[in-house]
Amino acid sequence: MIRGLCALLLTVVVVAGCTTDNGGLILKDLAPLAVPAADPALAELLPDDIRERGAVTAGSPLSSQPLYFRTGDTGEPTGLTVDFVSTASAILGLRVEWLQLPYAGLPPALLSRKIDVAAAQFSPTPENLKAINVISLYRTATSVLTLRSGGPEIEEPLDACGLAFAITAGSKPDAQAGEQIGEICAEAGLTKPTVEGYPTLVAGLTAVRARRVDGFIEPTPVALYERDKGDVYEVRLESQFGERITGFGLPLDDPELTNAYKAAFDKMVADGTYLEILRRWSFESLKIDKPVLNGETK
Repeated sequence: MIRGLCALLLTVVVVAGCTTDNGGLILKDLAPLAVPAADPALAELLPDDIRERGAVTAGSPLSSQPLYFRTGDTGEPTGLTVDFVSTASAILGLRVEWLQLPYAGLPPALLSRKIDVAAAQFSPTPENLKAINVISLYRTATSVLTLRSGGPEIEEPLDACGLAFAITAGSKPDAQAGEQIGEICAEAGLTKPTVEGYPTLVAGLTAVRARRVDGFIEPTPVALYERDKGDVYEVRLESQFGERITGFGLPLDDPELTNAYKAAFDKMVADGTYLEILRRWSFESLKIDKPVLNGETK
């Protein structure tokens, strides 16, 4: 089972035995993550207003284990993405003020500067890059999560024909996976599955448990995490769709802020902090060689 944090401060403190409000996962027994001290040279890369304020506002759904969610006893944000954003911010000498927003509301919030950072899974798709900057930090793909007991047996895409699936509203990769399954079904002369967007992971999982839908199309790390929490769910068509790099979003019209965070992540890769965070969440296999800005790999 992938284990997580109970609270993230400038130095992460281990708290044994606390539970989340997203399914009862026990978060315990993690070694402390020593966040690097602020780097004055990198802080100089920040826009003047952000540096003077000493803080950024990070928007996130905070409802998707193990990437970004709240702990049950304190409500503190935690998860892989939270670790990444909080650590990079500390390197830049910034504190993070968290604002919970639905996934689909994050790009508009960046555009209006209601938030400075969109701490959720964003990939450098052409559609995303028209609205935001994307710093990719790890690899992911898309799978299908179903009930283990009484759920549909989906061994190949054709088994999904005619079924109903949930996705996270606004997630283009998840929607594209549904479209790909639909195309396979149509070519075989079978009924395409229906796909309905839900505002949060919790809402989608509730629909699965209530059998309003047959499964949840979602990122593989999230699907595996939910499966490994107990005996409720099973992962189907594991990573068969949408292999991609992914990370988080920054304002399109603020290259200074974007480049400052890119530099902070470059430092995290160089000093090993990046890999330490991936290992904390048992995601070392998802690593990439270096942070990628807007899909540029040169």
